[in-house]
Amino acid sequence: MKPKHVLVLPDQLTDQVGPLSLGEPGFTSVLMIESRAFAGALSHHIQRLMVLGNFALIAGVDPVELNDWFLATFVDALDWVVTPNVMGMSQFSDLGSFTSKPYAASGKYIDRMSDYCSSCVYDVKSVSAENSCPFNSLYWSFIDRHQERWTTNHRMAMITSGW
Repeated sequence: MKPKHVLVLPDQLTDQVGPLSLGEPGFTSVLMIESRAFAGALSHHIQRLMVLGNFALIAGVDPVELNDWFLATFVDALDWVVTPNVMGMSQFSDLGSFTSKPYAASGKYIDRMSDYCSSCVYDVKSVSAENSCPFNSLYWSFIDRHQERWTTNHRMAMITSGW
């Protein structure tokens, strides 16, 4: 089953014209990493995987575009490292030959693993309120879009069993 990609990267990203906005001004985790990337062309592997890669995966960004952006943006990006990490690990675009489940997470995971949520305007504990964390909504939308695929994945089946 072919993955459903619903977004392409904004022109701000692909044209390399400066700080983009994948999110709104209060989307702290993404915006902090973006500004660091454009300022010094660097970010930690976990920031790339846990925040930017996760955001792209659950938002439905085309993995090839994301891979190309990572290669063009980060000074330490080598294709033999970035491509397997982005295409296989981060974006699950190899459908499980590199990892056994998609590296998808809600805002609650980012909150546990970082300090980004402490200054964010969104409520990381909320899923459906007006000010709920966009990562939460995107995560559950991602699960819903791919529900059929997850019922046969032993690591994802529990999440979709009550769906």
